[in-house]
Amino acid sequence: MRSSRPIGAIAGLLILGSFAAAAPAEQTPIEQTPIEQTPVEQRNLELYQRLIDAENTGDYDAMERLFSPGFQSVVNGKPAEGRGPAVDVEVIRGTREAFPDYTATVDHLLADGDHLAAGWRIAGTHTRPHPQIPLPPTNRPVEFSGCTILEIRDGQVVGALNYIDASAIMSQLGVTGVIGMVAYLVGGVIAVLLAGAVLLTYRRIARSRSEGSARLILGLALGAIATIAFLALSIGVRDILNAAS
Repeated sequence: MRSSRPIGAIAGLLILGSFAAAAPAEQTPIEQTPIEQTPVEQRNLELYQRLIDAENTGDYDAMERLFSPGFQSVVNGKPAEGRGPAVDVEVIRGTREAFPDYTATVDHLLADGDHLAAGWRIAGTHTRPHPQIPLPPTNRPVEFSGCTILEIRDGQVVGALNYIDASAIMSQLGVTGVIGMVAYLVGGVIAVLLAGAVLLTYRRIARSRSEGSARLILGLALGAIATIAFLALSIGVRDILNAAS
């Protein structure tokens, strides 16, 4: 018999070679050159930091000085009603009153000429009413994120495009769950009323001895009731699960 040692040695070399090929090669670190900001961009970055500081401390006078008289704000594609510093300041004021431990944190910041982009997140506890939240205080903690693109001229903010994850706010406060429960209850009430109307109609038609018509109408009505009840139940369960997630 031939010896199996040469075959074993060759197999061992192949295995070692495969490990060597799989081992990651040392990579030369990439030199990152820091972006040099122009004097205008640096001033805009400092202005935005002052704006965030004033927002976190509730210094509304300082905030108003940082906005131009014709300031225009757009939130999720919808322009705000009115112009001027009071538009944004009143929103922050109402939010800080509803969330007394309101804290804004900037995670990403980039300046490019007269424009500045910021990625941020806001956290707070809903302990007081808010004009834009259809709920009494929930005492629930909330944290949501968004981004803002500012246009800055002559040391003042002239425009802002804001993108906010509003669904996260509503979900954490349980608003979607409440809507789902209301939809479920309304659907149930409608189904009960329709069932009562169908029963009365059936009795009247039955008295007139039109059994064929009675059965047809009864079948259509029951189908409509089942459809409405199913839709109400689906919407309610979906929103309740979304609120709980």
